[in-house]
Amino acid sequence: GAPAGILQIKTSSGAETSAFIERVADISQHMAALALEQEKSRQHIEQLIQFDPMTGLPNRNNLHNYLDDLVDKAVSPVVYLIGVDHIQDVIDSLGYAWADQALLEV
Repeated sequence: GAPAGILQIKTSSGAETSAFIERVADISQHMAALALEQEKSRQHIEQLIQFDPMTGLPNRNNLHNYLDDLVDKAVSPVVYLIGVDHIQDVIDSLGYAWADQALLEV
C-alpha cells in the first residue's frame, strides 16, 4: 500500500547502526503496519454494523441507535416504515440478484 509514515532511527554523529537497532526498527515497522491494518479493519466492521453494504443506507441497527439517542434526549420520534410487497415472490422466481436490484430501484 501507500506509505503511511516514516520511521527514522538516529544514532550519534557518524555512528553506524547495529544489527540490533536495525532489527528493532524492522519489527517496529511491521508492528506499525499491523496497527494501521487493524484500525482499517475496525473501521470497515463499524461501517458494516451501521450501514447496508448493498445500498449504503443506514441499516436497522443504525436506526435503533438513532431512536435510542432521540429517546434519551426526550424527543418523541416519528417513524415511517415502507414495506415492499411480494419481494419474496421476486426472490423465489428470479433470485436474490434481481430482488436486490428491485430493492435498489425502490
